[in-house]
Amino acid sequence: MFCKECGKKISENAHSCPSCGEPMRIEKKSRSTAIIIAVLFGFWTWVYTYKDDSTKFWISLIVNITMFWTLFIPLGIWIWSMIEAIRRDDNWYKCY
Repeated sequence: MFCKECGKKISENAHSCPSCGEPMRIEKKSRSTAIIIAVLFGFWTWVYTYKDDSTKFWISLIVNITMFWTLFIPLGIWIWSMIEAIRRDDNWYKCY
C-alpha cells in the first residue's frame, strides 16, 4: 500500500504514514448498500466490493453479454449476486 499524500510504501495495517504522518482513510463498506445494489443492478454489486469480487464480476459480465438472449442464466447470476450480498455479515463489510 502507498501513502496518497507522499507516495511512500507503507504497511497495510498502518493507521498513518510514518514518513509524512498523513492518516490513512479506510473506506468501510455497508452491507445494506451492497444488498440494495444487488437487488437493483444484479452482478454490478460486485463492483462495490471489486477488490475481493473482481473475478465474479468479470465472469458474470462475460456470461451476461454472451448469453443475453436467454433469460435463465442472467436471472441466475442476478440471484447469485443477491445471495452473496445477503450472506456476508456486517463485519465482513466493516473490515473490507
